[in-house]
Amino acid sequence: MANIIPGAWTQVCLVSIYDGTTVMNLSARFLPAELINLGDRPVEYEPNLAGGRNDILNPEEDTVITFEARFIGIGDADDTSPSGLVNIFYDGTVVSAPFSVDNYLASAQRKSFNLWFLWSDDSTVSAATGAIVSGANALRCRCVAARFVSCKPNFSENKLKWTLMFRVPARTVSGAKTITWEEADGTASMASLTTLAST
Repeated sequence: MANIIPGAWTQVCLVSIYDGTTVMNLSARFLPAELINLGDRPVEYEPNLAGGRNDILNPEEDTVITFEARFIGIGDADDTSPSGLVNIFYDGTVVSAPFSVDNYLASAQRKSFNLWFLWSDDSTVSAATGAIVSGANALRCRCVAARFVSCKPNFSENKLKWTLMFRVPARTVSGAKTITWEEADGTASMASLTTLAST
């Protein structure tokens, strides 16, 4: 029988971000109104000669992920001191203090990212890509081909915070899936993600 833990899923979760070279492990707070805004799968209807309606299935729309981070700095290009994501936003390369990054560096690329978001009551897990032991509860969302589209500082609660936004297409260029959800309900373990490049 699955464990039942009211309130196990909160606004705070573990996040792993992978740019094809480096993975950064963080914890983040989702905005109540945004969360993971899964793309709509719209449909329209048009009249036919029989007086009925034919359905027109439109392509699945982009998924938009917005979360809030209380980072205090620019951050680095590795996982040794993840104090911010501005450096990743601008594709900076600095890995040690003092940190600095400019927009539109000559060598900068608009990279795509793989993202993982994990909610769990497993006290042993420290990264969104980690394994979940049997008996623990977990919910994980995995996304590939995401683009980092917004990184905005604000003082909405009289503290420096950043609102970060990623946009995920419904399919990759080759037509492969981009979003996978998985769950451990307390009756079985959930394996770690050893291949970060895949969902």
